[in-house]
Amino acid sequence: MEAHYNYYTSFKKHFDKGGVLLYPSDSLWGLGCDATSDLAIEKLFTIKQRDPSKGLILLLPDKEDLDKYIEYIPLKAYQLMEVYEKPLTIIYPNPKKNISSLALAPDGSCAIRVTRPPWLKSLLHFIERPLISTSANISGQAAPNSIHSINKKILSKVDYILKLPDKETLINDPSQIIRFDNKGELHVLR
Repeated sequence: MEAHYNYYTSFKKHFDKGGVLLYPSDSLWGLGCDATSDLAIEKLFTIKQRDPSKGLILLLPDKEDLDKYIEYIPLKAYQLMEVYEKPLTIIYPNPKKNISSLALAPDGSCAIRVTRPPWLKSLLHFIERPLISTSANISGQAAPNSIHSINKKILSKVDYILKLPDKETLINDPSQIIRFDNKGELHVLR
């Protein structure tokens, strides 16, 4: 993790200024920004050419951080985080008010993924706020797993690119997405 410190410092500097960042996530290459900043999220929607009514995913480093952003976390959510092998995004119906409303789905729900890779956990601890995670593509285009397959329009508009030498190409699929409704019932979406 020590070797990534300089990259993290630059990432955080742009993150703190409301920048949109390009980075390798735990699934695919992603665009992200501060999940508490309306201005940063608006800028991300513009770069991605995405409909602002679509919800976004937040990345957190640890499951213990969930209660900062979600009112009620079903026990089943914790159990699933332990057993899923691939990245798992869970949609909760009851977010707290300490994230931007622009990060939420139209129904007010909030999608969160607790990451597993140690380097990404370290980055998230370093920036000290939830990070938006959406695929680094123009809305409707294929999601990139390599920095070399990212649209040049995106590359030219982001504020910072986190290029970690060992993460240029990712071999992961998009995360699994599940949803808990207000009754605590589980629904698999992807």
